[in-house]
Order: sequence, then structure tokens, then C-alpha cells
Amino acid sequence: CLQKAAACGAKDEYEYAEMLREVCRTLGKAEEVDKISWDIFHRHRCIETLNELIAQIGEDKRAETIYKEVDLVMAAKEFSITDVQFLLDVGEAHCVQNYIIARREQVDGEQYYHLPPLAENLEAKGLSLAAVVIYRALLEANLAKALSKYYSHGVRYLRRLDVLANHVSDWHGIEAHAEYAQKIRQQHGRKPAFWAKYERP
Repeated sequence: CLQKAAACGAKDEYEYAEMLREVCRTLGKAEEVDKISWDIFHRHRCIETLNELIAQIGEDKRAETIYKEVDLVMAAKEFSITDVQFLLDVGEAHCVQNYIIARREQVDGEQYYHLPPLAENLEAKGLSLAAVVIYRALLEANLAKALSKYYSHGVRYLRRLDVLANHVSDWHGIEAHAEYAQKIRQQHGRKPAFWAKYERP
């Protein structure tokens, strides 16, 4: 049934799976409810689906489940904002920085709805280098557009990078801020509107 639902798209599949789980729960099919709960969790890994799963399989399984899921997330090669959020939500902030640094080339700065709040969250948790990676992706995407009406966002990202540089003692092989800022100025020196905004007090 879930395979048929998958063909309808992620949203329909999720709703279908939830409906099917409720039907199985009503019919007293505990094993089927467990299986569907696991399927929903693995397809939509987040704190909400984790809590739904734990409510089904037992609170005593929470630590083991989180441990195994964190391993799966860290083993995955592709960068995922939802996986970063999952790590943060389950209290594995110490893994987040390594996860982001290892996949920094994959961070898409065009995701400007999701990345800024993530960067702010990382800053708040003291994960400065991870925040640097996110802000750099956002800055580079902003400058690549070469649209002056969006430069105020890029200026904000560069100013955050200036501040964060003072909180990073080990760059873990990533280009240090001074060299990075110089490179950005060289690459985008012919964007006077941007630099005028940046240099304005």
C-alpha cells in the first residue's frame, strides 16, 4: 500500500501512511502500526515523527533509536537541512559541525528561506565554524545574482562572517576569514553597490 502511495508524491504518501496507521491501530494490528511508524520516520526524519514512533514502540527505545539514526545521518554523503535540524533537535549539536564541514561543498546558498535561520541557530549554540559555512554559501549565492536590490542580505552575511571569525580558533582546513574575505573582494570588486553598502557605518 505504501508503495502505491509513494507514486502520489511525498505529501500524499505521508498523509496516506498516517491514515493507514490509524486504520491498523483501530484494527489492533500492532506489528503493522510499528512498521508504518518506522516507515514514516525514515521517510520524514524529524522530532515529530520520532516522538510518534517512540510513543508506539516505547520510551525505553528512545536513546537506542536516536543513537542509530545519528549514525545513519552521519554516514550519509549528501547534505540535508532536515538532517541537520534533526541532529540539533535530538541534542547532538556536537555532531552538527562535523556534518556541515564535511559536506560544505554541497550547501546550496539558494536555499535562502531555510539557511539563514539555521545559521542563526548554529551561532546561538556556539557552532561558529558551521555557521561560517552556511553564511559563506549564502553570501556567494547572493553575489552571484549580481542584483543590487538583494545586496543588503549579502552585506548582512559578510558582516556576520566578520564577527564569527573572532570566535573560530581552528578552521579545520577551511580557508580562514582574512583570506576568504580578500578572495571575495577580488572576485566581486566590480560590484560597487555592494561594497558601498558594506562599508557604510
